[in-house]
Formats: sequence, structure tokens, C-alpha cells
Amino acid sequence: MPVTQLSFLDYTVMAIYFAVVLGIGWALRRAMQTSSDFLVSGRSLPPWVTGLAFLSANLGAQEVIGMGASGAKYGYLGVELFFMISGFVILMTAANGSVRDFVISRAVRLYPAFWVCCTATFLVTMFIGEPRYSASLEQYIVNMTML
Repeated sequence: MPVTQLSFLDYTVMAIYFAVVLGIGWALRRAMQTSSDFLVSGRSLPPWVTGLAFLSANLGAQEVIGMGASGAKYGYLGVELFFMISGFVILMTAANGSVRDFVISRAVRLYPAFWVCCTATFLVTMFIGEPRYSASLEQYIVNMTML
């Protein structure tokens, strides 16, 4: 595979982008006193606006390309539906709480469901996935830790 070379223009665009992002952070540094202020914009915006901002920040070009690949591999609407539902759940969870409460509630709610799904997927793969799909006990154990 050939190695892509970046031109002067590429480096210039990246430098301008980083300068603008750092400039915005520098200009707004006094407005955000706590992590809660940062998460919900100091409660100056409705929760649905900050939720959409959070969702859009997480849907960068790399994510869109990855979702397209997953959609092509696993099904047309599955990935999009997952992100719509999880974005809604994140918005509703983060609307009226602290960052600490949000993280704790996510872990308490998601880890058990994740373990059930990992176990079900592992068992189905072991019993009816061969020869196309395979899974080892080592992969299963690593997946159970979310690493």
C-alpha cells in the first residue's frame, strides 16, 4: 500500500484548525468553572441542545466511515438505530445530574447488559458459528473486561 504524503496545504489546514480550537478554549476558559459547567454549558442551554452537541462531536469522519463499514457488514439500519437509541439514553441520563452520577449510572446499567450480550454471542458463535466465525475463551474473557 503506498504511503500518502501530506503537502504544505494539509499542514496549514491542520495548524489553522488547532489554532481555532485552542483559541475558543482559551477565550471560554473563565466561563467554565467545573466539569458540570462544561458538560451542560453552565445550564444556559436546554439539555437537548447539549445532547445534540455531544452526539455531533462524537460523529466525526472516522466514526461515520466506521459506521458505514459496520452497516455494510452487519446490516443497513442496525448501527444507526443503536446510535440513535444510545444518544437518547445519554441525553436523558445526563440532563439533571453530575458527571459522577452519570458515569456510575452508565456503568451499573451497561456492564450487566454487556456481559449478557457477550456471553450470548460467545455461546452462539461456539455452537453454530463454525466454520465461518470462531471465538476462543481468551477472546471472551478479554471482551468481558471491555478492553
